[in-house]
Amino acid sequence: WETTEDSYSPGLFTVNNGVIKNLTIENFHITTKNVRNVFGGFIAAENKGIIVNCHSKDCVITLTNVSVLFGCISGNNSGEITNCTSNNNIEWDFVGGEIGGITANNSGNINKCTNNTIIKNIGLYSLISGGIAARNSGSITCSRNVALIFSSSNGSQENVVSGGIAGKMTGGVISQCYNAGNITSVATEYKSHTYSGGLVALVMNGKIFDCYSFADIYGKRRFDWIFSQYRLGMKFKKTYCILPQTIGPFKE
Repeated sequence: WETTEDSYSPGLFTVNNGVIKNLTIENFHITTKNVRNVFGGFIAAENKGIIVNCHSKDCVITLTNVSVLFGCISGNNSGEITNCTSNNNIEWDFVGGEIGGITANNSGNINKCTNNTIIKNIGLYSLISGGIAARNSGSITCSRNVALIFSSSNGSQENVVSGGIAGKMTGGVISQCYNAGNITSVATEYKSHTYSGGLVALVMNGKIFDCYSFADIYGKRRFDWIFSQYRLGMKFKKTYCILPQTIGPFKE
């Protein structure tokens, strides 16, 4: 799927009002450039119904010079997403936007989902990244993120937000979730602000309970080193393990 239109909503389904179940998408490619707005997801751009036991694997999205709201299962979820996984190889370089391992914006219910997609969110303006959801005002339960989350903005007076489960929480509930992915937020210009959290980076409202994170929160330099090991593993198709905690330093 490739486009240079002014705005569009990529996904296998544009809007889901019914039930999508037992579906796996592999090697699905989305390419955009110079598009004003991208709103989408690999399974559905918008979910108002039920998505259950669905998975995106080895999918690729290439975004260049666009404003984006994208989730690896659904871009916007006001319905239910249950027992879904995301395991993709994704990089983006765009104007600004919100990226989630499962959904970008959740006002519905997410249950028993796992994100293993490294999110590398780079842009000029405000950015929000989350392992499960970039922005949450709904319910996220029994879900986990095990991938690296990285956000970096080159703009001035911008907010850069990265969270293991959700980037920004404006309401709702997050419960019985955990994060094992390391978190990085970088702002390079004047008066920009960075927010990083093992579970949620920025909490405006809502409740979080029975959750834990055992990940590191660190800067760009260490992220680039760890990400290079990931890319080598992908390139040569080798099994690898990224430890979620810092071990050491040790004496000689």
